[in-house]
Amino acid sequence: MTLRFFLILLSALGLFACSATKKTLPPAITADQAFLQHDYALARSLYEQQIAGIESSGIADTSLLYEKAATACLMTGDSTKAESYYKLAVYHRQTTPLSFAYLAELARRSDNLSRELMALEGLAQQHPGAPETIMVLPRLFDLYASTAQYEAAANTWTAMNESQKDATLLAQWLKVARQLGRDNDCDSAAEALLLNNPNQVEALSWKAIRLYDKGEARYQQEVADYEKQKNHARYAKMLKGLEQATADFKAALPLFEKAYNLSPDGRTARYIYNIYARFGDEANAARYKRLSDIQ
Repeated sequence: MTLRFFLILLSALGLFACSATKKTLPPAITADQAFLQHDYALARSLYEQQIAGIESSGIADTSLLYEKAATACLMTGDSTKAESYYKLAVYHRQTTPLSFAYLAELARRSDNLSRELMALEGLAQQHPGAPETIMVLPRLFDLYASTAQYEAAANTWTAMNESQKDATLLAQWLKVARQLGRDNDCDSAAEALLLNNPNQVEALSWKAIRLYDKGEARYQQEVADYEKQKNHARYAKMLKGLEQATADFKAALPLFEKAYNLSPDGRTARYIYNIYARFGDEANAARYKRLSDIQ
């Protein structure tokens, strides 16, 4: 039994303990007491009698009845019926976090990402701030990121505790932030990743691209300004600006080369080719031009 299922069952026991103290009709008390006495078969039978009664009379459940029946079924080994009742609990919106957590775990075990996401979204929407919700936020973020739901992923990232943001999720966050054009968030994520692992390819690539873009923008601006008004003052200013652009290219180059050596790809090779071309290094430019074309 996984830790998550253990926590779920503990939540269930807490649910029944609380329910047993409330003033309800005798059948409900009897069912709750049967559950607390570990007579799950009797509890299930009594809950199902109540369910049959409210369904035949068209009365809406307002007492977590479906969720209680589901948990009793689970404890008697009938996971199929348990799933059905948990779904009914969600449908009738009479549920604690337990139903959503169970359905999400069940979907995850069967590798059904869409159903898992639906269950986790329901948990987060109907029980925001609950301990069970906080616990699954990293998984919800991962699902949003992997299904290209970037805004939802960003909102979930914000809701997560800092202690939940490990290196794997931080790398995911870097990708999400890049998709959303949140450059400052990318900068901080890349720095944190490289502090933990100097060979983190996505972070190396991002840092290199930022330096390259800065240098390229400066290069293009200085040349354009000089073309507008060619004189000695403009030329001197252009040379000074190009020196700064060159410094950015030089800083970016070893980062690109390191990222390429760790994980060769054509896009990185293209950046390296462009830098060597700027430097007038024809041999290295030609080499990386070939690499960019074949990858």
